[in-house]
Amino acid sequence: MSAGAGAKGPRLYDWARVPIRLLSEPGRYWLLVRRSRTDGELAPYLCFCPPEAALADLVAVAGARWAIEESFQTAKGESAWTTTRSAATTPGTGTSPWPASPTPT
Repeated sequence: MSAGAGAKGPRLYDWARVPIRLLSEPGRYWLLVRRSRTDGELAPYLCFCPPEAALADLVAVAGARWAIEESFQTAKGESAWTTTRSAATTPGTGTSPWPASPTPT
């Protein structure tokens, strides 16, 4: 099943879904699993959807995630960001742009 159009044509994967949380809200929570047809790599997705949602609906939503990620990558490249996370550094060690706080004596 295709997860949408990619740069090299349709993104074809094998998909399966398994209901989870059967006691809390039956038919609402699903584990969606994508398997690559080339190397067998698995990618899990946790889904919350209406009980009548078909597998094709879940795949379409999962496929839309790629377009969102590509938009983030494009925006990150245009703004010259190199990461979306803050580096954990110690102030004053030369790895932080902020000066060290004076130490009370």
